[in-house]
Amino acid sequence: MLSAKGPWPHPYYEVPDTNVEVAFDDAEGHARRVKVRHKAPGKGPPLVLVHGLMTSSYSWRFVMEPLAEHYRVLMPDLVGAGATDKPIDLVYSVANVARFLAAYVRAVTAEPVYLVGNSLGGLCSVRALLDASAQGRQLARRFVLMHAPGYPAAQTRALNALLGAPLLGSALAELAEYGGLFATMDGARVFARILHESVDPHEHARKDAPTRTVAQIVPFDPDARSAA
Repeated sequence: MLSAKGPWPHPYYEVPDTNVEVAFDDAEGHARRVKVRHKAPGKGPPLVLVHGLMTSSYSWRFVMEPLAEHYRVLMPDLVGAGATDKPIDLVYSVANVARFLAAYVRAVTAEPVYLVGNSLGGLCSVRALLDASAQGRQLARRFVLMHAPGYPAAQTRALNALLGAPLLGSALAELAEYGGLFATMDGARVFARILHESVDPHEHARKDAPTRTVAQIVPFDPDARSAA
């Protein structure tokens, strides 16, 4: 029986660190090579977990194990964070971290990934997806956006359509009030299940069936909300 309060056991330090070299051109026109520390437990479709500001891949310690039962879970320390390189002359803008993230995804897999972005990592993920779309590339097959700041609504609606969701909230799943789930270890397991179901297309097919029926009757009109 787990105690009501932590610290709780987790396998983060049992999973070995590995390093991958990521090459990209920053927005200022400089060619960059960054050594990235990441962890990659599990086997299956690639699932990339992108942490937020002032943290590292350690953020995912309580959900990595259950997710690794279904996916190859890729948890990088972003450029400038954790044990990844921290170039002092790099401009740490959303645009540059997005470029780094896209290059990381290309370095670790040749197929579109399931992508989860938390907080500032979510904003950088959105920028990476929008940039990839503008370049005619598909970076992700599904995207979960968690509690991220400042994403442009019009562009994310377009991104949602690009990823093939019937309505907002399917391919682009925004999980806003997730923090309370970590009050208990059981909550962390529930959160891992939410992530799994958010990126699993079979879960989407089952859960979106009623939504698709409603959508046929009442098409989504983004202008109706502002007029109300």
